[in-house]
Amino acid sequence: MDKTLCIDGLPQSMTPDDLRNICAEYGSVVSVRVIKDTYGVSLGYGFVKMATEDDAEHVIRALDGSDRLGFPI
Repeated sequence: MDKTLCIDGLPQSMTPDDLRNICAEYGSVVSVRVIKDTYGVSLGYGFVKMATEDDAEHVIRALDGSDRLGFPI
């Protein structure tokens, strides 16, 4: 069963590919979406769908409190 994570605190420079690559280190990524405003500017959060709940837990444990996404989240 897949699991979708909402990841907040993304830098404006974060692309979906960047976020996918980071999360893929911890499990199988199904899809990624970085949320943008009507002008195409990142709103600082996004969604990552992981293939399993275990994959999602690995991402959470690895990135919680980490500065891996640009600054501590």
